[in-house]
Amino acid sequence: MPGLYFSRRPERRRGGRRLSSRRAFLVAGAVWAALVCSAGVCCADDEGVRADLARFSGAWRVVGIEANGERGENRREILVTYDGDGHWSLTVDGNAGSRGTVRLDPLAAPKEIDVSIADGDGKGAELRGIYEVGDKSLRICLRGEQGWRPREFQSRDGALMLFFERQE
Repeated sequence: MPGLYFSRRPERRRGGRRLSSRRAFLVAGAVWAALVCSAGVCCADDEGVRADLARFSGAWRVVGIEANGERGENRREILVTYDGDGHWSLTVDGNAGSRGTVRLDPLAAPKEIDVSIADGDGKGAELRGIYEVGDKSLRICLRGEQGWRPREFQSRDGALMLFFERQE
């Protein structure tokens, strides 16, 4: 670093400020602590994502759909299956449907989800939303890629609410 010198006596010199050994170690310790803490946050993010992906894993049956504030009647058997790596597949009445990936941000409030559709209906679409996952229930509020991410679990202004129940 330009201008950072180490000596036993603090004094000013041409070209920069001298730091005492004690101060230099304090500065180095602070930098090291900042690096360790920021690495810990990254690991915590990854651990949070892995934990929520693990909670998503398995088959979920759609038990309700809400649009424009009105809950619709679900007449079809719709299952969404998540693996532990962020991939999902959809089946409707036993027939294969769309497939894709999810990205989660469990540290956001509310928790955020981005759904990418790789194959099937809506191929290439990116849906942004929020989610809440429990042991036996999951709810997701989504908005299409051209829109904003919902900030609350309400189906207004084009947002769609999906309610799931875990399949055993």
